[in-house]
Amino acid sequence: MLSREIYLKKIEGEILNNIDLGDGMFQLLISAEEIAKRVKPGQFVNIKVQNSLHPFIRRPYSVWNAEDDVIEFLIKVLGSGSRLLYERKRGKIDLIGPLGKPFPDPPSDLEIILIGGGTGIAPLMFYAKYYSLSSFKIIYGLKTAPNEYLYSRIQEITDNVFICTEDGSFGFKGLVTDFVKELIEDRYIILEKSMFIICGPLPMLRAFKFLPPERTYVSMEGTMACGFGICMGCAVKSKSSNNYLRTCTEGPLFKLSEIEI
Repeated sequence: MLSREIYLKKIEGEILNNIDLGDGMFQLLISAEEIAKRVKPGQFVNIKVQNSLHPFIRRPYSVWNAEDDVIEFLIKVLGSGSRLLYERKRGKIDLIGPLGKPFPDPPSDLEIILIGGGTGIAPLMFYAKYYSLSSFKIIYGLKTAPNEYLYSRIQEITDNVFICTEDGSFGFKGLVTDFVKELIEDRYIILEKSMFIICGPLPMLRAFKFLPPERTYVSMEGTMACGFGICMGCAVKSKSSNNYLRTCTEGPLFKLSEIEI
């Protein structure tokens, strides 16, 4: 477990680049050696989006990639915080991280099925690259065709990738949940020999309750204020008791069997 001292340590990073990827998404590259050398797939960084009191609360973002002294994020503009971050092209930036628990080590006896929605693909790509996975599939759901650069980045990791678009502009037309059901019915995914890691919007996570709960992990995107377990703003209800689990410290990844979603 990460120490409390690490949770609270602020790190000054340097924005190296900020690239528009279309459909409201952008790639943010930050030089922050101390985080880049420690972060593992599934962890996140709490970012102070600008050097003022507004917005007061930091924004948590999963790491897309870490290499040498650079960390990379895939972010979608969803509100004022992400909009301000989108507009920042250069300069110093205040970071806290890495935070949260990493994804589990990959099992040797199961095929790993990585299912992402929107920017939820980012930590899954980091996971596949970090562990040099050999037996895995990536299934990616979007509203419309992915940006060419984003798609090429996925293909750098594997050719075993499937794209689902709601408007049918690329790959399977329809919801990613429907596509996964088809793959299971066709025995292209062997349910009893697979482990699933899913990252995306909450309605998408809920739609995967048909998967085996002990071998299905969901990465939660709960609203966070502190990012290190004090405020309880990101708590999710435990299935095994009346207690709540904090997404920021006990997650963000949970087994489907552990939490109520």
